Amino acid sequence: MIKLPDVVEIEAFPPGQMRYKTAGDWYYIGNILHVNVVKMEDGRHEFLLAVHEFVEAMLCRFRVIDQKLVDKWDSEHPDGEGIYPESGDIPGCPYRRDHRIAMIIEQQLAHELGIDWFAYEEKLDQLLKFQESKSVE
Repeated sequence: MIKLPDVVEIEAFPPGQMRYKTAGDWYYIGNILHVNVVKMEDGRHEFLLAVHEFVEAMLCRFRVIDQKLVDKWDSEHPDGEGIYPESGDIPGCPYRRDHRIAMIIEQQLAHELGIDWFAYEEKLDQLLKFQESKSVE
């Protein structure tokens, strides 16, 4: 039977200090789940990102989708493709269903917190562009 991780650590990092160009990320070291999000002015936005990453990570765990497979997919599709803005949205993504469920929950929580989803996504896009400019320097 698949169990919960022993510990879940959630941290917010300044743009440019994530493992790769992303607003949210998850990975395991041993049985510790690390959920990393980019620092944002509004803590509610960091919360939304963290919940998305946690839900996605746990769904992948319970469906036995290995983190290495997720990382490989993300590294091969860093900016999404065509009309798909994120790697997890692309058809054929091994964790697409898990990503989409996490996004639905993220959107519902944004609604409950009175956050404009489109303004939130715009802020995320700006942070990703900032990360990209930092990696070029």
